[in-house]
Amino acid sequence: MHLPAILAAALAASTAAAKPLSSRASDTNPFINRELFASSIYAKKLDQTVQSFTRAGDTTNAARARTAQTIGTFSWITSIAAVKKDIPSIVAEARAAQTKTGKTQIIGLVLYNLPDRDCSGGQSSGELSSASGGLSRYKSEFVDAYAAELSKASDMQFAVVLEPDSLANVVTSSLAFCKNAASTYEQGIAYAIQKLQQANVALYIDAAHGSWLGQSQFLEPSKAPPNAFALAATLE
Repeated sequence: MHLPAILAAALAASTAAAKPLSSRASDTNPFINRELFASSIYAKKLDQTVQSFTRAGDTTNAARARTAQTIGTFSWITSIAAVKKDIPSIVAEARAAQTKTGKTQIIGLVLYNLPDRDCSGGQSSGELSSASGGLSRYKSEFVDAYAAELSKASDMQFAVVLEPDSLANVVTSSLAFCKNAASTYEQGIAYAIQKLQQANVALYIDAAHGSWLGQSQFLEPSKAPPNAFALAATLE
């Protein structure tokens, strides 16, 4: 499975349902004159870090961790349950921050729940399997619900990263698990692109980087994955 083929399928699906490019707000940099929302969900995860530095008497790093709690981050939505549990609370908090600070917010989200997720890493295996109807559930229960929540918040701007690492895993992994997941990844990502064609949503697709894909200036030819250089040349 070649990365250009996957991207072509995804773009074809999105173009079929998308508004004309000239009419979509997401065609310009969505971060201009907006502040990336700093979610309390992430901030709370750093409480333990702050406490650890404080107990050790390291006031410098404790202060740095507190500063990090105020910096905008992307919130990962990684399960069907999280769509309706986390997105509404994040949106409500962002609206409140916008009212309080007078600064227009942009909400950063990650959409990450493909069937057979993280096929080559095993670090973050998800809840869906392509072998047991996972693609259908991904579309109807995850992506459709995700798009619906963002549509409800038409007054807010979103930046959404789609399925980080997935396309690169399909291209470079020699594992049978990844090869078997290729079609599911292609269809799932294409579907997500199509469903998130909304004026208040800017989409970002992680297509990996030169070193991962084996470009010669970053990786010795002997260490490159199969077809990596052909793919890199195609993408340049």
